[in-house]
Amino acid sequence: MLKRATCLFAGCALFLAACGESVTAPEPQLDEADVELLTKEVDAELASLLNGIFEGIGSGAWGVPALAEPRVRNYSWEKSRDCRAGGTVSFAGSGTRTWDAEARTYDVASSGSRTRTDCAFVRGDVTITLNGSGSWTHERHYLKRAPTGTWNTHWAGSFNWAKSTGETGNCSSDLNRTIDTAANTVSLTGTYCGREVDRSRTWKEDR
Repeated sequence: MLKRATCLFAGCALFLAACGESVTAPEPQLDEADVELLTKEVDAELASLLNGIFEGIGSGAWGVPALAEPRVRNYSWEKSRDCRAGGTVSFAGSGTRTWDAEARTYDVASSGSRTRTDCAFVRGDVTITLNGSGSWTHERHYLKRAPTGTWNTHWAGSFNWAKSTGETGNCSSDLNRTIDTAANTVSLTGTYCGREVDRSRTWKEDR
């Protein structure tokens, strides 16, 4: 009886199809090499943008006379960039900048959104195009004009992807970028399209 009740997967699929039962194919997935490329590209993209916006903003604060309380300013901005192989990525952000002239510290806290429109990346002979949106948060700290403490960036969202080979799908991302300024390391951890991401490297080579 047990032998009659069991069958190989392929045989069962054929049997169900013959009986009119539908067989759902597995959802297409980005492979590990695709995820490796995309996480590096999109992480570097956001890091570059935030560096361009925040580096040097506090340079004029160090000469501000000591105040009874820290000086806080709100800000907002919008940016759009061309993607490496076509399409665009748009960013919007807002937050606070805090200078403490007496303590000689400068702190940034910000959050915002990122939207991709036909944003394309190339891996070998394959082009991967992304459409979708997500959110991000970011914080960084300076002491006496030098980076200090831990800098954290979190970004998450969902998007549709299409490969030039004809495959398409939808997936999500939830990643943390952590810079340890004392250890001079930067790490990226979390998930991207259902795959675990966990890697680290030296932050600044010239230190």
